[in-house]
Amino acid sequence: MPSGLFRADAGRSVFAGPTPEIFKGYTGDHVDLLVRYMFQLTPDEQSQLLRILPRAAAGSGSPAVAMRTEAARQ
Repeated sequence: MPSGLFRADAGRSVFAGPTPEIFKGYTGDHVDLLVRYMFQLTPDEQSQLLRILPRAAAGSGSPAVAMRTEAARQ
């Protein structure tokens, strides 16, 4: 996880950047919220993200690429 992406607040991790509207009022851990969101992405949404990511982020060492490659093998 990139350092500085989340900060501690009242015993939970919250997004350190500008608070997205959807996060406002959410009293749980933002890391959990983000992980749940990522696991709900459809294959089409994943493909779209891979197309718009900078080349370095979408490289072969990326966990998303590794997961997609593994899923394609099955």
